[in-house]
Parts: sequence; C-alpha cells; structure tokens
Amino acid sequence: MVRIRKTGGDGASEAGKPDGPTREEKTSGSRVRAASARGTTGTRRAAAGGAGTATEAAGRQLESAGENLRETGEELRQSERALEEARRRWEALKGAAEEAQRQLQAVQAQAAQARTECAELRGPLDQARRELGEAREEAGRIRAQSQEALEAFRQTGQFLASARQDSDTVWQQFHETRTEWQAIRAQSEEARRHLGEAREAVQDAERTLATAREQSLQARQDLEQANQNLEESRRQCHDAQEEFFGIRDEVEAATQELKEVRDRLEEARRTAKEARQSLDQARHEAELGRRELEPAPTAEGTPASPEQAEPGVYAVARNESPHDRLTRYLNDAWAVEQSLAKTLHHMAEEVIDPTLRGLLEGHREVTQRQQQDLEARLRALGTTPSGGKGFFANLLGRIWEGLHAPKDDLDRLLQDLLKGYATQHFEVAMYEALQAYARSINDTETAELAARHLREEQEAAAQLWPLIAPTAAQIAVGPLTQPAPHAGEGAPEAADRPQ
Repeated sequence: MVRIRKTGGDGASEAGKPDGPTREEKTSGSRVRAASARGTTGTRRAAAGGAGTATEAAGRQLESAGENLRETGEELRQSERALEEARRRWEALKGAAEEAQRQLQAVQAQAAQARTECAELRGPLDQARRELGEAREEAGRIRAQSQEALEAFRQTGQFLASARQDSDTVWQQFHETRTEWQAIRAQSEEARRHLGEAREAVQDAERTLATAREQSLQARQDLEQANQNLEESRRQCHDAQEEFFGIRDEVEAATQELKEVRDRLEEARRTAKEARQSLDQARHEAELGRRELEPAPTAEGTPASPEQAEPGVYAVARNESPHDRLTRYLNDAWAVEQSLAKTLHHMAEEVIDPTLRGLLEGHREVTQRQQQDLEARLRALGTTPSGGKGFFANLLGRIWEGLHAPKDDLDRLLQDLLKGYATQHFEVAMYEALQAYARSINDTETAELAARHLREEQEAAAQLWPLIAPTAAQIAVGPLTQPAPHAGEGAPEAADRPQ
C-alpha cells in the first residue's frame, strides 16, 4: 500500500532529501523513497552484503591472479559501460517514478474527493487516518533507509536491481491503492443506499404515526359517545329501579290483602266444616233414633239391642251414576295435569341445578302428554274437559305455606326438590284411586290409562329421590353459585315468584 503524507493545501507529496552527487539525483531519490514499500530494507541489506562478498572475492582474485590485470581492466571497462547503462536505466526509472508521482497526486486528489463523498463514513475514515499516520511514520523510516540505500548505490551497481524491484513494488502498491479506493467508493455507494432506505423507513413511520393519531382521535370520540350512552343507561336504570320498588310495594300490599282474604276464607272453611260435622252428627243421631224405633230381628227371632248392632261408617253419597263419577274423576285428573304443567315450567325456570332442570323439563313433557291422553279419554266417554275447581293449586298452596320463603337460590333448589317429589306422590295416589275405581266399574281402558300414568309418576319420583340428600348435604358444605341478592336490592323476593 502506498503511504502518502499531505504537506500543503495543494495536496502534493514531499519526500526526504538524501545526499547525492547532483540536484537531479536528489530529486529523483526523494521521489523513489516516497513511493517505496515495506520490506525493502532487508533487500537492500542483502544487496550490500552481496556487494561486500563480491569485493572480497575480487581482492582474492587480484592477489592470486595479478597476471590477469589486463583482463580485469577490460572487465572494469565493461563494468563502467554497465554502470553507464544502469545510469541510463536509472534516468528512465526516475522518469517513471515522476510519472508515478503525478499519478499518485491524481490518486490523492481522487482520495480527497472520496473523503468528501464519504463524510458520513467516519469509522472507515478514522481508520484511514490512523493508517495515514502510520504511513507518515513509515515514510520517515523509509527516508532514513533510502539515504542508506543511495549511499550503497553509489558504491555498487547492484543497487540498480534493487531499484528495479522497488519500482515493481511501487506499481503493485499503486494498483493496490486504486483497488482500495474503488472499495471505499463502493462502500460509500452502499452507505448512500442504506441512508435512502432509512429515510423511506422514517417516512413510513411518520405516515403510520399519523394514521395511529387519527385512530386514537376516533377512539376518543367513540369513548365519549359510549360514556354518554352509559350515563343515559344509568338514568334509565335508576328510573326502572324506582318503578320496580313502587311495583314491589304494590305487590307486597296486594300480597297482604290476599293473605287477609285467605285468612277469612280459611275461617269460613272452618265454619263450614264445623257446620258439616254438626249436620253429620245430627244425621247420625237421627239414624240411631230410626233404628231404635225399627229393631231388626236376630237369628233366634228376638229383636237385637242397640248395643249388639255392628259399627259402620256413615257418609252422604251424591246421587250420580258411576259413569258420571268416573267422568268427574278424569276431569279432576286433567285439571291436575294442566296445573302441574305450569308449575313445572315455573320451577324449571327458577332452579339453578342443571340436572334438576333437565328432570323437571322432561317430566313437564310427560305431564303434557298425560293431559292429552286424559282429554282423549274424556272425549271418548262423550264429554270435554271443563277444568277443575283449583283443588290441586289450593292443596299445593296450603302445603307450601307451611314452609319458610326461600332466602337464596340454595333454599329454593331444595324446596323445588321437595315440591317435585311431593307432587309426584300426590299423582301416584290420584292415579291409584282412579285405577281402582275404573276396575270396580269394569272400565278396562280407563284402568289401563291410569296404570300407565301411575308407573310414569313412580319413575319420576324415583329420579328425584336420590337428589334430595346430596343437595341438602352440598348446601351445608358451601354455596354452589354466587350469593343471591338480598330482598330490596333489585331482585324480587322468592315468596313473590309464581309457584
């Protein structure tokens, strides 16, 4: 690599000034020393050593062969001619060195332009500066070595070969310098390309940021709209809550009135029951008086005493045919199934256990089918369902009134199980009685219908029975779901729900 030291504003290089016989040789030697490379010192020392060896050999030849003096003189003249030839070659080499110096100056100018173009590549330039400093130090060392080489050249002509080698090295280093300059230029172009890509990336980032800002502004507007909608919903919820509290107060007042009506109705029922018992007692006493007036004969032909008469159950029988009574029983069963279907629907809606909900929904479908079967049987007997007197609803209402109102979903779940199980057994007893009465009047079709419904009710009761104990035990362990809201906190009380 050629080492160049910058000496002035014009970018020209300057070498050391060794001693020489002429000014022209001084100038030529300085240019050669400025362009020489590393490693020439060893070559020159080897050349000097070779020259010493040749001199010693020549002395020995002069001492041993004095008679060959004239031949030696001829050889000396030949050496002078060779020296003259070497001087001419040196002049040519000097011209080549000057041309190389001009080319180096041109390269230096191109390097300066490259430094201007590669101002952003500070790292490689700093490295080049460090190498330039090392080149200057190396140039100083080369100056000293060139002075020694010039002195050796004056003493022997063998320095010409070393100079030729130095010239070849200069040309090689010149080509290496040019290659490195081309590499630096390529790196500069690559850096420019990267800079353009970086600028495009920055522009893309700015566009993305602008889009993000627009989206953020839109999201902020949507949030403000959502807050307004939330405030409106809160006002509506507050109004609905106040309306609910008003309705709940009205329901509580109606419930209280209904309870008072039920109490009065219960009092009337108790009065009617007492009157019926008094009437039955009077009828019984009248029957006893009639029997006392008309004694029946015994086996021995003597009248039996009132103490010997067999005890019996006295009841008032309605004057209707067995067909009409059967029709009435079927109509009562149809009314029970109709009421039970509604009850099962409400129980399935309010229950929280999925297993129990599935059982209740399944039995509601069975209940609807049983209602349809009873209706078909009534039409086959020449009548249509007319509905009941609310006996089943009144009976269940009286049973459920004995229980405390459920305080949460756990109490409601257990009470729904108890209600379902009790309802199934009521239906079991109802269809057992219907089956027995139908068989007693030889109505086989009605008896088979009642028997089929009886088996279905027994199966439903068997499905509910295994759930009662585990559910009660689970309630004791811990809640199955989240706590239900307390009464007065936005949810209607359990007692106000349809049964």
